[in-house]
Amino acid sequence: MLLRPAAARKGLTLLEVILSLAIFLMGFVVIGQLISASSERAIEVQTRTHALQIAQSKMAEVQAGAVPLQTADDQPCEEDDKFHWSLHAEQGSVQGLWSVVVRVTRHRSDGHVTEVSLARYLLDPTMRGSTQDVPGPVVSSTTATQAGTTGSSSSSSSTTTPAASGR
Repeated sequence: MLLRPAAARKGLTLLEVILSLAIFLMGFVVIGQLISASSERAIEVQTRTHALQIAQSKMAEVQAGAVPLQTADDQPCEEDDKFHWSLHAEQGSVQGLWSVVVRVTRHRSDGHVTEVSLARYLLDPTMRGSTQDVPGPVVSSTTATQAGTTGSSSSSSSTTTPAASGR
């Protein structure tokens, strides 16, 4: 039996095919794990974004006066019952200025907790007033002298601001 030299042989040996197939399959496994990890990250980002939107909504409600400036713990969200919100309000050193922190959390079934906090300084909505407030009475008086065309007038107005509440 005559053997051909290795350089003249055509094709691949079985060992080379098995080795290349093993490298190819390992690449598939790595790509699959990367896809799985990236989809988990995408879900986490989506959850955090939704929690931030809820926190911004609650902060706007506090700023508008719909939610009182009182500390509230672990309240279920009306928009999505998987999320809970907390409010921490503290009177600052300046009259009517409050430090407000809204915290939104979600507990997943696997034990992972997503939490977003939003902190702002807000003016007390009861002190700020609104466009619906009715101005106070306007008092005006006019006096004229008998000396002819000389006259003077004065007017004054006063508005009352409701006292701060919710402390």
